Formats: sequence, structure tokens, C-alpha cells
Amino acid sequence: MYLKVLCIRGEWRTSEGKKVRLHELYDSEIQKWSLDNICEKVRQVPGTLIKAAAAGDITICMNFDSEHVDLEVVRKVGKLIGARNIIAMIDRIDTATMCGQNLKKNEDNNLWYQSKGYMAAGS
Repeated sequence: MYLKVLCIRGEWRTSEGKKVRLHELYDSEIQKWSLDNICEKVRQVPGTLIKAAAAGDITICMNFDSEHVDLEVVRKVGKLIGARNIIAMIDRIDTATMCGQNLKKNEDNNLWYQSKGYMAAGS
């Protein structure tokens, strides 16, 4: 499930973003997310995937490193779906190069970035 299509932010990677994290999670009414309202809360495509996984029709993949997707969002989706229908993944690498590209970190998080500022992997 790719959380960039959510109605809410799914991650807070910068120092400024982390300052508003709790407020935005509260505003999303994450505690009230249910299978009945999930499409309204996270939009149609991810909501449909969550409902299908909860029904056992599909298995979804979730990145759970707390930089790509906030752990509260992962926890809530996990409660809705159940552990049987989730593949937990992480894209951690332990080197400053990937596919011949030099990567760099910034002080806000533990992610690796390409030279143009695109996030490349976790660390």
C-alpha cells in the first residue's frame, strides 16, 4: 500500500513536520478509522486495498520503518487488516551508494537521499 495517495500525510520526515505530527494524526481522526469509513479517511484506492486485505482476498505490503510511514498509521492499518494479510517490509541499506549513485543523509531523519533530493532508501 503506497500511502502517498492518502487524504492525510502518512509520514513526518522533517523537524518541522514532526512538530505537527500529533496534531495532524488527531485531525485525521485515526482512532475512528474503521473498515466502514476507511475509503473516506484514506481515499478509495488504499481504502479498497485495506478492505480486501481485511477480507483475506489479498495481502498488502507495508513499509514499517517510521520514516516512510508513521508507526501510528501502520499500527492502525495492521489492526484493521490483521497480521495474516500484511507483508511487513523495509528498504534499509547499509551503504552510501545504490545502483552506482552516491547517497547522502540529512539531519532530519535516517533516510538516504539521491543528489537531487529524492528519497532513495532507509538506513
